[in-house]
Amino acid sequence: MKDNKQQEGSLSSKAITKIKEFSLTSLSVDNRTSVLILMGIIFFAGLMAYRAMPKEQYPEINQPTVYVGIPYPGNAPLDIENQITREVEKEISQINGIDNIKSYCVQDYTTTVVEFNFDVDVNDALQEVKDAVDRAEGNFPSDFDQQANIFKLDFSEIPVITVNLSSNTLSLDDLKGFGEYLQDEFEALREISEVEINGVQEQEVLIALDPKRMNDVALTFYDVEQAIGRENITISAGDLLTGGLRRTVRIVGEFNEAEAFGDIIVKSEFQKTVYLRDIADIDLQYMDNTSYARIDGSNVVSLAVKKKTGENLISAVDKINRIIASYKSSADYPESLDITTTADTSRVTKSQVANLENSIISGVILVVLVLLFFLGLRNAFFVGIAIPLSMLMGFLILSLMGVTMNVVVLFALILALGMLVDNGIVVVENIYRLMADGKPPIQAAKQGVGEVAWPIITSTATTLAAFFPMIFWQGMMGEFMKYLPITLIIVLTSSLFVALVINPVLTSLFMKIERKEDKKTLWSKKWTIVGFGLVGTVVHLYAAYGMSADQAANGRTFANLALLVSLFTLLNTLVLRPLSLGFQYKVLPFLERKYEALIAFVLKGWMPYLTLTGMFLLFIGSGVLLQLRQPNVIFFPEPEPNMVNVFIEFPTGTDIDKTDSLAHLVEGEIMAVLAPHNNVIEAILTNVGEGTSDPGDPNSATQQSASPNKAKITISFVEFADRYVTKLDTAGQVVLRQGDTVYHWTSTRSILEEVRRIVYGHPGVQITVDKEASGPPAGPPISISFVGEDFDKLIALQKEAKKIILNAGIQGIEELKSDLDIGKPELLIEVDRDAARRFGLSTAQIGSNLRTALFGKDIGKFKDGEDDYQVTLRFNDKYRYDREALLDQTITFRDQSDGKVKSIPIRS
Repeated sequence: MKDNKQQEGSLSSKAITKIKEFSLTSLSVDNRTSVLILMGIIFFAGLMAYRAMPKEQYPEINQPTVYVGIPYPGNAPLDIENQITREVEKEISQINGIDNIKSYCVQDYTTTVVEFNFDVDVNDALQEVKDAVDRAEGNFPSDFDQQANIFKLDFSEIPVITVNLSSNTLSLDDLKGFGEYLQDEFEALREISEVEINGVQEQEVLIALDPKRMNDVALTFYDVEQAIGRENITISAGDLLTGGLRRTVRIVGEFNEAEAFGDIIVKSEFQKTVYLRDIADIDLQYMDNTSYARIDGSNVVSLAVKKKTGENLISAVDKINRIIASYKSSADYPESLDITTTADTSRVTKSQVANLENSIISGVILVVLVLLFFLGLRNAFFVGIAIPLSMLMGFLILSLMGVTMNVVVLFALILALGMLVDNGIVVVENIYRLMADGKPPIQAAKQGVGEVAWPIITSTATTLAAFFPMIFWQGMMGEFMKYLPITLIIVLTSSLFVALVINPVLTSLFMKIERKEDKKTLWSKKWTIVGFGLVGTVVHLYAAYGMSADQAANGRTFANLALLVSLFTLLNTLVLRPLSLGFQYKVLPFLERKYEALIAFVLKGWMPYLTLTGMFLLFIGSGVLLQLRQPNVIFFPEPEPNMVNVFIEFPTGTDIDKTDSLAHLVEGEIMAVLAPHNNVIEAILTNVGEGTSDPGDPNSATQQSASPNKAKITISFVEFADRYVTKLDTAGQVVLRQGDTVYHWTSTRSILEEVRRIVYGHPGVQITVDKEASGPPAGPPISISFVGEDFDKLIALQKEAKKIILNAGIQGIEELKSDLDIGKPELLIEVDRDAARRFGLSTAQIGSNLRTALFGKDIGKFKDGEDDYQVTLRFNDKYRYDREALLDQTITFRDQSDGKVKSIPIRS
């Protein structure tokens, strides 16, 4: 009977031991060599993945929205709506999976925004919309000859840097030439998708006709166009077979000089020849200004550089800066040319990546220092290693998933940083306790993890459960924020793997119990201190005198690491180890006794009830205080601005020169108020006409045409860390004193408020001052839309609503603006159809003549080397903007009924 009981006890003991082991950990400990190899693979593969991960400011958002932009120059919004937009909408509405269709018609341009359901692949949607637009083009007006711009919005393709070229002596032609050279160099980079040049116009061959001289010789636009088309042409005549060799015969008639157009014969009868130069002025000149660009008040040619989706932002900008540096050091670089960069979005990403790296290093150091007092230096490193290993494993998995390093991923990594060591601390401390009780290292590792494995798995699962629902967040915000839970789940799961697999193997091999009686002297560590110190010193000297620049940087890193090991070993032997032993054998027992006394007091008599009552009252009090003083609720924090944008908008139809004149005036006002802050101002960039849309506006993608009524002034600030100056204060500065030097930190938010205060007050124009957009949601926090059939009633309602909101005195409203655009003022010409029919004219003929006279007509190309220039036909400026001259012009045509040539004034 006794033997049976002993046997049952033995079996029970074995069962308990088996239960206390965790199979995955036991397998890892039994295959320690394989786990060490796996750890090395994770380290190097994760490091390579981290270096290779594309780094950009914002994540790639799969927003299933397609934009259709169609230019129709010279046409009013109403005409564009009836002739273009409605045809496009009719075809697009037949596509499946559409959530919403919105269209915007402005002068010369229409945009249709097609929003699909989020389960639709945006690339498939893009192709279907292209097919629909192709079908719609069959119903467009006969004179439509433009190319539709159909694209999907990609937040990663906004300009990542702006390169500005300016000079006090060089002409705009020269600046444009240098800009085109850099454009070609930038676009050759794998990371770059497009480079836009602003601040200078394209050139054209302008044939400016004199209507009076045309009438004198009975010539029409059609006659001139046909005469030019007959001469400015190259024709292939076929192949000529001579001597067994086929030669292509080409009749080369294209002009190679703009002046040669003047020799074209446009009419010859009754032995009288009329040349084109007799009725027109011909010149190769810039097109009508559609944009101006300035930096710090000086004219500039700017290059807006856009990055491809999924490419490395930091790498792209670094390559651009290297190209600029290489060009500046070349022999072809003129001394008078000044090249600067602004709006460099890589600076923020670099800072965030550097902060992450510093946080990882700081986290490891702090964890090791804290645990050093409980477990000793060697054992503290077992926990500290969980941070880099978990991060590197996370980088490897994220890289395989195609995730880029962006602001959301970085935020998630920093958020997870403090939780990565939780599991490791529990595991290592439990193993340490069992070894201190006399268990062998392997048994202690297996049993130690077995006792806590399921609790830490459950704890990690509950933490992940709080973030898991965010993966299913719908809409654009869900697409933007889904990388937060994905990153946290991957990294925290990686930390659990490290705690259950890697930490037990390391402790079973290298863990030692720190005992007070163990004496360690400098002599016992002499080889570590002297060896690493000598290696670091030698490598430093060799890097200074015997290595190239790139090798020296890597050499100094290795040398610093060797010296750090030497110094840390010295510090640990002399200072840290004695302090940790003193804490473990004196302070920790004292704290345990005090804690036991506190628990005994709380559990004595009526104290448990009083404690629970106090906790309940504290909970209620916290809720009351929260209601009395509610915190501001915002989705994204509002940091100090890196850029401030001033948007100027005149009514539609305003000439670009008038817009530029006010932009000059506002520039001067801004420069005056910024004079005390010159130390924090990097540049002031002004764009007029083009490049003036607000990137934070959700409708900015619809503003693809030139906007002569709009201007944008961008104030770019220096790096955050460089905003300290050693001069006395102005408003909004924080003082920092170091020794005898007083530093004042300038708040860019206060500068924004100063700019906002001084630019208002210009009548007849809307001016908006805002900081750069910092992620979704785009647009204003609150938008009010008015929908209806009667446009005049909607305008009245909008004005009344604006008045009510302003009079309500609502706190917190920075700006209240309307995006109402009633369109450009129009001069309506009604055709007398009965009179037109009597003369044998159609409305299309009359309209075509007026359009060519005023807006101009593209009638061909002029080639000069590798450059192509548009050939434009229109009235000269003397008559082009003369209303009477436009109506007095004569339409000369051949009547199809009797074959006679007739000349009819439009006014008739």
